[in-house]
Amino acid sequence: MAEPEVEVEEKKALRPYRRFVGLLFALTIVVLSALILRGIIRSLDRLPTAGALARPALVDTRALRACAEDLEKLEARARLIGSQALAHREPTTPDWPAQEQALEVERLTIVARCHLDQPNGDPVVQDLSAAANAVERLIRTYGLLHARLVAEGQPLSKEVHEALGRANTALKAR
Repeated sequence: MAEPEVEVEEKKALRPYRRFVGLLFALTIVVLSALILRGIIRSLDRLPTAGALARPALVDTRALRACAEDLEKLEARARLIGSQALAHREPTTPDWPAQEQALEVERLTIVARCHLDQPNGDPVVQDLSAAANAVERLIRTYGLLHARLVAEGQPLSKEVHEALGRANTALKAR
């Protein structure tokens, strides 16, 4: 019976420390969450919104054709820049975020110029809006792929080159 009393006394004695550790853990989680949220908000605040960009008063058929052509060119450019960023042997393209942001700003400019962010019953405007959203997803996909390649692919590529170097050195010695 003495053992449970010792455990109870020990728990009572350690209670302030357990509370302190719990409070410290909760505070750490809150601070980390705030920092992550702050970083997300800052990265989103760097991009302009379509509403803040210059908008013409009237969008006619000719302007919609120009927007469709511009979206096609933007999509082709996004694929080209994205594939070049992913094709490098050492995927350390430092300007990828800048290129990604430039593509997004260009997309937002097209969206603002053609009023694609406003509800409209015109099927052409709806299709152009869907195309603009798809281009945005394409740009983000390339960004995610690039980030993953840098994080996971680069160490694997380095490992391959080191192993091949050792193997070639050993083969030359034979």
